[in-house]
Amino acid sequence: MEKLSKELETQQQEKEALEASASEAEKKISELNFKLADLEKINVEQKSEIRNTKRALKIAEEELIKTKSEDISKAKELMDMLYLKIANEELIKTKSEDISKAKELMEVTN
Repeated sequence: MEKLSKELETQQQEKEALEASASEAEKKISELNFKLADLEKINVEQKSEIRNTKRALKIAEEELIKTKSEDISKAKELMDMLYLKIANEELIKTKSEDISKAKELMEVTN
């Protein structure tokens, strides 16, 4: 009878130890589930931020391309204006020289 009593007591202690282990395991599972949920939330937020950043980058790249195109057009326009100015100056110089020569000829003939 004493043997059964000791065996029962041993089994009771083992049961309590297993229950304590199970309780601790459930607590750890709960903590890990909380951490997992938190990490999943962070992951979703980061994915959203990445999408927003990609969208902003694409818009910035498009704006940069547009600005470069506008700059090239302005540069071409300015170059055309410069060429016209140079051509006009050359024309004025030539006309001025022609007028001077004509005046000289008129003076010589008078």
